[in-house]
Formats: sequence, structure tokens, C-alpha cells
Amino acid sequence: MRRALHAVHIEAAPSRVWDLLIRFEAYPRWNRWIALSGEPRLGADLSYAANLGVIRGRERRLILRGKVSSLDPHRVLAWRAGVPGFRFEWFLTIAPQDGGTRLAHILDMHGLCAAPIGRRIEALWGRGAEGLLSDAKRRLEGGVRPRPVARPKPKLPPFVPPPPRKKGRRR
Repeated sequence: MRRALHAVHIEAAPSRVWDLLIRFEAYPRWNRWIALSGEPRLGADLSYAANLGVIRGRERRLILRGKVSSLDPHRVLAWRAGVPGFRFEWFLTIAPQDGGTRLAHILDMHGLCAAPIGRRIEALWGRGAEGLLSDAKRRLEGGVRPRPVARPKPKLPPFVPPPPRKKGRRR
């Protein structure tokens, strides 16, 4: 098993943080990193879409289908997804801390592929996890809505076809 953990302190009550996390339909309004769809109830089907950023000049998203694996109101929301030989489990945990809330995003990777490619997965998901946590912090502490992910400017000029050759003339 391989684990990636990211956490943030939010100056808001745990109940406010929980309300933000279980309203899946509102995710696109306050964060640009992940989207969840389905019902926040134990055993329910869930769809998870992650913005992996811009890779080789194109914006990449990964969409996985899974099930809610743990639901402890005001404490834990977890879901599982994966493919044969490689399974993911995500946890969003909430804990009271210093008059506010500690929100953590945990990704556990299980299976034969977890060890060899786990670091690459951590790097891909790490940026999204930190982005999700900072967007939740901004939203709950009264900040502004995050800007959309900027599209990269092309490094090469667009392809221009060569001029047509005239038939019958050789040099």
C-alpha cells in the first residue's frame, strides 16, 4: 500500500466544512480540481473526476467510477475506485483543531502496481489535493472564487501546409 496525505487548517466550524464536502453538485462552483457526482450515502455509486492539469499541451482529466466506502457525518467521507490489480481509496477527514477545522485529503493505493507507479500517482494527485484543500479554505474563510485553470499557449506555430507543387515541372 502507498499513501499520499495532504492537510490544511480552516477557520470554520467542522459542520460548515462537512456541509461543503457532501454537496457534490456544488463542487464546480467552489473548486477547479475535482468533481464528485452521486449520493453521499454508504454504498452509493459515485463518479470521481480529477483535473490532472496540463500534460503535453492538453488539459487532462481522469474519471473513475466507484462506491462510497465510509461515511461518518462530520468526520469522514471515503470512496473506492480502481481497476484489477490497482485500487484507490480516497478519504476526506475532518477534525476540530485550534478553534477551526483540520481538513485532510488522503489517497491510499493498493495492489501490485502501487509500489512501482505510486510516486507518479502521488505527484499527479498531490497538486489536485492541495488545490482542493486551498479552494475549500478560501471558500469557507470568505475568499473569492478560484480562477479557472489557464489553458497553455502553444509553443509552436500552427501547422501550415506546404505550397502545392506544379505538375509536369521537375528541376
